[in-house]
Amino acid sequence: MSEAEALVAAYEAADDEDEKPDLISDLEPFFDQGPVRSLLVRVISDAAEYDLARIEALRVLEVQQPPEAERATFVTAIASVLASEPDEVVRQWAGRALKAFADDPRAVEAAAARAQDSEEDLDVRCNCLSVLERAGSAEATKVLAALALDPVLGKYVQGP
Repeated sequence: MSEAEALVAAYEAADDEDEKPDLISDLEPFFDQGPVRSLLVRVISDAAEYDLARIEALRVLEVQQPPEAERATFVTAIASVLASEPDEVVRQWAGRALKAFADDPRAVEAAAARAQDSEEDLDVRCNCLSVLERAGSAEATKVLAALALDPVLGKYVQGP
């Protein structure tokens, strides 16, 4: 059994939630291995999973990029968290992680929805604003123009 497989197995067998974020962190050097990426998608997507483990998995995505063939899976998982997660801190980290996928139209769509939601947490909105600024697409530019007029978020808009 490889070290990555052993860490994935340890995560899946962990009885103590407090161990899970550290195990996710320990898995980061093995991000190039499919079972590690699969675990991260499962952790991110599972609303019943320990929130700090989910945050750590989202943090990994700020610095690690999946293969092109798996990008849609990660974008879908992160967008789902942004759309439905009740924990605002997890949503904040989802917005941060989505920035690495700003070239994907689904990421732009998810970020636009949260950034334009005046009831959303300001940090979530700002993190999603960063996605739109990085994207530079026509759709992102259109949303940024509208956000520039937003009474709260407008002062943070820098453009594409």
